Amino acid sequence: MLREAADTLLTLATLLGFAGFSEVDILKVDIEGAELELFSDGIRDCLPRIRMIVVETHDRFRSGSEAAVHRALAPLFEEKSSSGENTIFTRKK
Repeated sequence: MLREAADTLLTLATLLGFAGFSEVDILKVDIEGAELELFSDGIRDCLPRIRMIVVETHDRFRSGSEAAVHRALAPLFEEKSSSGENTIFTRKK
């Protein structure tokens, strides 16, 4: 979930809906430690619509963020490479 205002959170599905995207070729996620929330709840319904995800994980801000990303993506995505904090995942064929 992402914060729109001080008391309003948006899911990734809501953001994709606002943007009018039925599919996403590349999704870059850099949310400074909020990966745990995004990848623990509310992203699984969106994953079939995404082809590639580049995630910058921040376990130093929020322990468990990297593990949450891998748990959420493992059923549909495979890890292709990592560089620094960025990990690239592509949808399994």
